[in-house]
Amino acid sequence: MTSTNVGSRSLCLHRKTRLRAVLVRVLLLALSLELSAPLRAMETTVNGVAFGGVFPNPLCESRALRSESGAEVQLGLRIFNRTGRPLRFSDYDTILPELVNRAGAVVPFAFGINPARLPRAADYPLLPPGRFLVLPLEATLMLRTGQLEWHGSDGAAGYWNVVRAEAPYRLRLHYRQTDAVVGPLEKEDSTLHGLWIGEATTKSVEVPLGLFD
Repeated sequence: MTSTNVGSRSLCLHRKTRLRAVLVRVLLLALSLELSAPLRAMETTVNGVAFGGVFPNPLCESRALRSESGAEVQLGLRIFNRTGRPLRFSDYDTILPELVNRAGAVVPFAFGINPARLPRAADYPLLPPGRFLVLPLEATLMLRTGQLEWHGSDGAAGYWNVVRAEAPYRLRLHYRQTDAVVGPLEKEDSTLHGLWIGEATTKSVEVPLGLFD
C-alpha cells in the first residue's frame, strides 16, 4: 500500500470522526432545547383563529411562591390566524389567567383591573392570514395562607382560594375582545378597525405549582 493511499484513508477517517462529533453536538443541542422549551397547550380554534397557551416549565419554584417578593412568571398566548383576511388582536385588558382544580372546575378569581395608561396602537398588532404571534403576559404569583395571588404587569390583580383537597391545579388563559373598533388611543385621536371579536380559552395544562410540598 502506498503512502498516498494511507494518507487518504487517514484523512477520510478523520473527516468521518469530525462529522460524527458535529452530529452528536447538534443532537445534544436539539435535545437540550427541546427539554428547556416552554410547554405549549393544545390549540383551541374559534372562527378560524387558533389560540394556545405557552407556559414555562415548571411554572415557578414553590419556595419562591412563599417568599416575600413572590415568584415572577412569564406566560404567553399564541394566536394563529387561519382565516383568509388580516385581523387585529390585543394584549390590552383582554387576557386573564384561569385556575382549574383537580375536578376540572374553574376556581373563582377575585380580581380587579387598573390599567396604568390608555391603549396604544402598538397594543393591537395586525396579524396577516397564515401567520401567528405570541402575546406576552407577565405576573408575580404569591402564596398567602390558602390564597394564590396574581399581580399582573398589565394592571390586573387578584387571587384564587386554593385548598389541598382540590390540588393539583391547572392553568389556562382566557382571551376576550368585545369591540371591533377601539379609540381614541394614547396621544392620538385616531381609532383602529378590524379587531377579531370573540372569546377563547386555551386547553388547560397541568402545572406543578408545588403549593403543598
